[in-house]
Amino acid sequence: MHKLAASLLAAAVALGATACSAPANDPGSDLPLVGISFPNKNDARSAGDGLLLQEKLTEAGFRVELRWAGDDVPVQYRDLEWMVDNGAQAIVVMPVDARAYPDVLDRAEEAGIPVVGYQRMPLLSDGLTQFAAVDAHAEGALQARTLVEGLRERGVPQPWDVELFAGDRVEMASKDMLLGALDELYPLLMDGTVRIPSMETDFDSLEVARFDPDFAVKRLERLSATETADTELEGVIAPTDAIARALAAHLEASGSRPPLVVGSGAELESVHMITEGVQYATTFADTHVLAERTAEMVAELASGRDPGLTQTALRDDDGQPDREDTPEEELDQHVPALLATPVALDKDTVRQAVLDAGLYESAQLGG
Repeated sequence: MHKLAASLLAAAVALGATACSAPANDPGSDLPLVGISFPNKNDARSAGDGLLLQEKLTEAGFRVELRWAGDDVPVQYRDLEWMVDNGAQAIVVMPVDARAYPDVLDRAEEAGIPVVGYQRMPLLSDGLTQFAAVDAHAEGALQARTLVEGLRERGVPQPWDVELFAGDRVEMASKDMLLGALDELYPLLMDGTVRIPSMETDFDSLEVARFDPDFAVKRLERLSATETADTELEGVIAPTDAIARALAAHLEASGSRPPLVVGSGAELESVHMITEGVQYATTFADTHVLAERTAEMVAELASGRDPGLTQTALRDDDGQPDREDTPEEELDQHVPALLATPVALDKDTVRQAVLDAGLYESAQLGG
């Protein structure tokens, strides 16, 4: 976790901030209001992002109401209602459930309040104005490219047998990451350089429910039991570092030649496993920088100005029948987006990269 974000989070805890609200300014202030609604304070990185957004928007001259929902949909719904009812000039939301808030987001749109989705995109409403997140499609493509480059550098004989794992569908980024990886691998699959022994490439088959590492290991065990004699797994792409670690450890313990495993997140345990050569690589985007840029974007929106974003992200409402009055094709749309570009980190680069980003202290990395 970034040093600045860590100090902000520690300060919030020390002040006894509740699970529901962490107001940054005097509620009676005449400053324009910006609301921030995040799921919880348990995830250090996302909580640090929320606190950094609060700090930067306060410095920009806004009264900031930061609320934590405790992973409770009704609590977050009420928090968003409060922000709309109290005339927020802008709202930033990382939804507990992306499909839970179309009514209140529609009310925000009717009131002319810009709504920015952060990391998770709210669905089923045209009230979403902008989106800020790590570029999930680019991250999936980067994972695949990193794996292929690693196999080439190590001189692994072709064809390369590779299996993919996807995240839980509760995160829309899970599908985007998988598509990015498959798009990158497609030419190599077509010319036979890469094979997927299981033949499983659809999201339903690859989804790891609840991002549970044990769920992923059980699928790997099932795949291993059906492998043919000429199959030797050489590469694995995992949606998170936790899943990558579980798969890498399982494969190492199996006694066969361990494949290259690529994860995502630059989690501390994975940094150690990468330096030890157990996990091959991870992908990482500096959300500290994303939060700062998002604060600048929100300040522009709250002041009635266009941030001038040139990228977009697809809001895919997936044909859910929650809005009978609106055709599915009208719900799916491209939303102006601020997308952070991830980088790949391997044994040679991971230590310095996480230190430069302020993600961990040197003492945490050892060696």
